[in-house]
Amino acid sequence: METYNAPTIEHTLGVHSVENFLTFDEVQTLQELVSYTSLLEAACDTQHLKSSVHTLPGQAAQNVARLYSPNGRGEMQAVPSDIDAILTEAFNRNLTKICTVYPMARMNSKWILVSYSSGQFIVPHVDLPDLNSIGRSKIAGLSVLICAPEKGGAFFIETTATNHIWRGQCPVWSVTPGEFNSNFRETQRTRWICAPRVGDALLYGSRLIHGTLPVLNGIAIKALTFIY
Repeated sequence: METYNAPTIEHTLGVHSVENFLTFDEVQTLQELVSYTSLLEAACDTQHLKSSVHTLPGQAAQNVARLYSPNGRGEMQAVPSDIDAILTEAFNRNLTKICTVYPMARMNSKWILVSYSSGQFIVPHVDLPDLNSIGRSKIAGLSVLICAPEKGGAFFIETTATNHIWRGQCPVWSVTPGEFNSNFRETQRTRWICAPRVGDALLYGSRLIHGTLPVLNGIAIKALTFIY
């Protein structure tokens, strides 16, 4: 059995990209498949979800969803098998490229789909290097843009030299750092904005602050997973 050591903080602060994570044909197929899902319905947003990708101690899922996405977002946690198969094949095919920055990466979590329509966004937050069911620590998140909005919706990360976020290997607060925390909100940070092409993957360490700017026109659809 493989001996596993938890990643150091340097691994979980890494930023990476994999261009052409999805082939042109895969993007075309996914766009067609996604068009038949509820993600394109305006009523499909986190204000109505009974579960959330994110969790906070003592908070109901619906309240957590509102904290992370105040104007809602589409979120599909049970991805159809044909969509999942394409995304999983792409992950396995690109794992060697992922390992150039995250050498301890071995697997990913289940895929989810999210959508942002006009006015929707997600606040700056940190995912944290939590353990999965077999005891591996979350190293990074991975986001792939499937459908690009006409305007807005850029992904960003934020960095800071203060010690208000991390002290050694542990977060300062027992809850997930996020813009809904007043101490976190008041910490000075520098924002780095990027706009990937459809089919490219963005990877961001599990200790990195990140978020999505409001979509101004159109709809953005992304596939998300976490790397362990």
